[in-house]
Amino acid sequence: MEHPPGRVVQDFAARTMANYRYVRKGTFYPSRDVYDVTQAINSLLGLVVIPMQAHSHVFENVPLSVLPTEKWPEALRNIETPFARLGDLMRALRNAIAHAEFAFASSNNEISSVTFSGTHRGSNWRMALSVEELEQLIFALGGALSFAPDATNSFNRRVG
Repeated sequence: MEHPPGRVVQDFAARTMANYRYVRKGTFYPSRDVYDVTQAINSLLGLVVIPMQAHSHVFENVPLSVLPTEKWPEALRNIETPFARLGDLMRALRNAIAHAEFAFASSNNEISSVTFSGTHRGSNWRMALSVEELEQLIFALGGALSFAPDATNSFNRRVG
């Protein structure tokens, strides 16, 4: 299948979201276990790591303060060593995912949260997301990644 120039990342992000929704339903193999949080971490490869490699400039100047709280997890604003811009957060999150700098917490044999951590520009940072906030982040990123790669203003309109 051919992709229009510059749309590979967006198409990959859209397919990542389709896969996430499919696995999240858990109805395709009723006799097999389906691991929502595992799929969520896998989805972040398509929604954070790959877009940051290809289009990091698009996220650079988006202040975290403009992200609507009803769509983006509140935890993004309460990070130890907070980031002012989405670009900084995305870069740090990209590094945490790519270098397996995350840990799981569980309750009653179920994963209840994921904590991402690392060093960014000489400062340590940590961000704990409940499973619900992780899913909220995935859907917010999936919605935002329908931007045209060199149209920062288009991305800014879609973060909300």
